[in-house]
Amino acid sequence: MVQFKQQLRLGFTSAAAVSAILCVATGWLWMRSYGIADSLSWVRSHQRLSLDSDLGRVGLTWDGTQNDSYPAFNYGHKWSGYAGTYQGDPFVNKDWRVAGFQWLATQGGETSPGPVPPGGFPLIGNHFDPGWRVVAPHWFLVAVAALLPVRWWQFRKRSFRKARLASAGLCSACGYDLRVTPERCPECGLAASQVPPTRLTSKPTSN
Repeated sequence: MVQFKQQLRLGFTSAAAVSAILCVATGWLWMRSYGIADSLSWVRSHQRLSLDSDLGRVGLTWDGTQNDSYPAFNYGHKWSGYAGTYQGDPFVNKDWRVAGFQWLATQGGETSPGPVPPGGFPLIGNHFDPGWRVVAPHWFLVAVAALLPVRWWQFRKRSFRKARLASAGLCSACGYDLRVTPERCPECGLAASQVPPTRLTSKPTSN
């Protein structure tokens, strides 16, 4: 049981460390997004998954692609304000937005060539790939990533307090002096079985 608790504590500490790194990285991307837009994409079998950071928001996009020239992995950046995926797509059938969050889906399709304007060039049709896009603000991701590190710090702070009280021969629950009554705390009723051994070895001092 003790070994299981140690492994659980180690796993929680590791997860909190990873979350802290993600929190700092997301915060850095948040500040950077107002000057530089970053995009990372993965392409396989005419399907593309991309992650982008722009103007305080992070977007995850999946769509089909007819372009075989895309590399398997690609990173790019440009000035902020980059037009998002599905800009001007007439086949969008879902576009939900609230407080910086967005869920967008399109079925894709082909647009027919338009009429030729007088003295102009023929207009060609456009192809739009089916896909979806999920967007969340950076602040939300920072807050979520900060939950585990904050909780870890609360646990550590509590452990430090208990260790400090134990070394002084005090009750870890209420801080009552247990050097005279080490078997049980007369103030809150904490039993000796719940008291760390270091506390029970303390002896009362004589005047």
